[in-house]
Amino acid sequence: MGFLDRVGRFLDDVLLLPDELRADLAAAEAALEAELFPEAEELFAGVRAERPTLTRAALGLARARNGRGDRRGTLAALAS
Repeated sequence: MGFLDRVGRFLDDVLLLPDELRADLAAAEAALEAELFPEAEELFAGVRAERPTLTRAALGLARARNGRGDRRGTLAALAS
C-alpha cells in the first residue's frame, strides 16, 4: 500500500466516516480477507449505499464479486 493510499484511508477512517460505516468497512475487509465473499459483498454494498463515492467500498465490492466469480458484477462495481 502506497503513501497516498494510506493518506486516503486515514482521511476516510478518521475524518470523514461515521463510526458505524468505519466498523462496516472493517468487517467487510475482514470478510474479504477470510474469503467470505458473500458476506463481504453485502457489507461493502451497504457502505456504498451510504457513501456511493467511497472508492474503498467500490474496490472492496468489486473484489468480493470477483471472489464469487461474478465478472459482470465486478465490472459494474468498478464502473459506478
